[in-house]
Amino acid sequence: MVETIRDPHWELTAILEEDGRVALPTEVRAALHLEAGDAIVFELDSLHTDQATLRVASLSQIVAAAVARVGRPLDPQEINRIVEEEVVREYLEEMQRANEVFP
Repeated sequence: MVETIRDPHWELTAILEEDGRVALPTEVRAALHLEAGDAIVFELDSLHTDQATLRVASLSQIVAAAVARVGRPLDPQEINRIVEEEVVREYLEEMQRANEVFP
């Protein structure tokens, strides 16, 4: 049996649109289990590099993004709602992935 091994450091290219949007390649969305509405972090190591790291946002970053979007501090109930929604979303995604593996 011949096994195909993918190089662990592979690159994909996406095009930056005029309005600043980028469509993430299917392989990236699949590898990170991303869906519409998921929060993504682009991390720059320094101002003098041409590289960035892409990763799924943590819960605290999701809350921080919500605060920035609203433009005011959130009360504890609002933060709890955001966290609960994110936990439920992650749980449902895990269950969906488990059903794909074990239908």
